[in-house]
Amino acid sequence: MSAIDPLTRKEQYLAYAGGGNVSKPETPLTREEEYLNDICERLDDIGTPSAEDIQGAVDAYLDENGVEIGIRIATNEEFEEAFGFECE
Repeated sequence: MSAIDPLTRKEQYLAYAGGGNVSKPETPLTREEEYLNDICERLDDIGTPSAEDIQGAVDAYLDENGVEIGIRIATNEEFEEAFGFECE
């Protein structure tokens, strides 16, 4: 979020929705503010997923789509053959 301070009520809602470290007006006064307030409340309900939630979602996606990830470390001999110089 940029360092611009919101000047209007509308800017307060938008800055809040954009993740700024500002508070939004307590009570919406116009229909437009009602919509902006609803958007801010929905964003509040989303929350931030934990690392475990993210890992679980990635694992589920990989399992559902048949993706397997395997990592193998090359031996010194394989590395030397592939890159043409000796390992120490």
